[in-house]
Amino acid sequence: MNLIPSDYSTRKTHMLAQDLCAVVGRRSIESNLKDVLYEQQHRLDEYFETKELRFTKLDKETKQKINYKDYAVLCKDVNGLIDYIMAERELHDDNTLIRIGLDGGRGFMKICLSVFDINNSTESKKTFAKKFKNSGVKKLFILAIVPDLSENFWNIKMLWTELQLHKLTKPYKIATDLKLCNILLGLQSHSSKHPCSWCDIDKSNLHIEGSIRTFGNLKAHYWSFFDSKASTKEEKEHGNAIHPSILTGDDNTPLVVILPTPELHLLLGTVNHICDKMEELWPDVTQWFNALHI
Repeated sequence: MNLIPSDYSTRKTHMLAQDLCAVVGRRSIESNLKDVLYEQQHRLDEYFETKELRFTKLDKETKQKINYKDYAVLCKDVNGLIDYIMAERELHDDNTLIRIGLDGGRGFMKICLSVFDINNSTESKKTFAKKFKNSGVKKLFILAIVPDLSENFWNIKMLWTELQLHKLTKPYKIATDLKLCNILLGLQSHSSKHPCSWCDIDKSNLHIEGSIRTFGNLKAHYWSFFDSKASTKEEKEHGNAIHPSILTGDDNTPLVVILPTPELHLLLGTVNHICDKMEELWPDVTQWFNALHI
C-alpha cells in the first residue's frame, strides 16, 4: 500500500518517514529511502542540458533589434523522452496523443510536452494518475525554458531547432496562444491584412469564410514574397507570410490539423473584450460580478 501522497515534496516525505519510524518502528521504512527518492527525482537528468544560445530582442529606446546570449534549459532527446514516458505509462502509438505547448507567461518562455491516452484522460491503474490528468500541468514536461525571452520568430525558431522538434517521429498537435500561432507559421501579427492562422480572409471581411490555409499554399505565399523581394509594406500581397513556417507538414495538409484553434484563448479573449467595454461604460461592473460570485 502506498502511504505517501503523490504530491508530497522530498522534505515532507522525510518528515512523514520519521513520524512512521517513531510510531511503527524503524523497520516500517526502508533504510535507503533518501537514495531511492534522489534516484526517482533524477531519472530524467540524462535527457536535459543547459546551453547558451543567441537570441534577439527589440531595444525599447532605439527600436532596433539587438542580439544577446542567454542560457536555456533544453531537452536534448525529445523522441527518447517521449518513448520513456510512453513506456512508463504503458501507452502505445495507436492510442497516444503528443501535444507540444508554447507559453511565454510569468517571465519565462516555455516549450512543454504532454503525452496522454486519447481514449482516457486518466490512467485508472495507478494511484497517481487517478488524481492528476495526463493532459494536466502535474504531468507536463518542460522541454525548454528561457527567462524573459521576447516572443518573436527568430527566438522561437532557435528553440524549435535546438530541440529538433522538426524531427519528431510521432504525430503531434500544437497548443498555444494566437500570437504564437502566427509566429510558428511565419505570419505577421493579427493587425496585418490577413491575420488568421487558418484561412486567408482579409481583416475587412472576417465575417466571410476564407480559403483554408495549407502547408502548401503557406509555403507558396512565403516564396512569392521572398522571390519578389517585396518590402514590408507589400507583404499583404503575399498572404502576410514573411518567414518560412517553423511547422512542417504535407503540402495538402490544412494547418488546423497540426495547429488546432486555441479554444481557451478564443473564448476567453472574447469575454475579456466584452468585460473591458462594460467597464468603460460602468466602472463598478466588477463589484456586480463579485456579487454574483463570477
